[in-house]
Amino acid sequence: MKIGFIGLGIMGESMSENIIKKHDDKVYVNDNKREQVEKLAAVGGIPCKDNIEVAKNADILIAAVGKPLFVTEDMVKEGAVVIDVGVNRIPDSSKKSGFRLVGDCDYDDVAEIASYITPVPGGVGLLTRLSLLVNLISTISSVLNVRLLKL
Repeated sequence: MKIGFIGLGIMGESMSENIIKKHDDKVYVNDNKREQVEKLAAVGGIPCKDNIEVAKNADILIAAVGKPLFVTEDMVKEGAVVIDVGVNRIPDSSKKSGFRLVGDCDYDDVAEIASYITPVPGGVGLLTRLSLLVNLISTISSVLNVRLLKL
């Protein structure tokens, strides 16, 4: 399995490092912060020259670049699973709020070629909130020296 990470912010760097260390999968990485890419290369990640190289190699692509509609159909390998972690506000005069939420992937465009793509909104946000809650409870348990969760 080939896994690609575009954007190695807080989420991408730790997740990609865990996958590299615990699995035999090939992990392709790219970010504009080269020190993050070099750190992951040191533990077995495969550095790429640009985001297109990452996306074209990935069976599973995780997009966390923080740029609305950045990933397009021509970047994605046919049949890939695309996990869009980005949440971006773009102007939309048809909405009462004056904006709408979109991901880092151009959903309608990428859905044509991907075998699966997470929507934004409505995709990974619930899992993110759940993970934050579990980490908060775990931290409180440690501070109070009480077992609140069995993990």
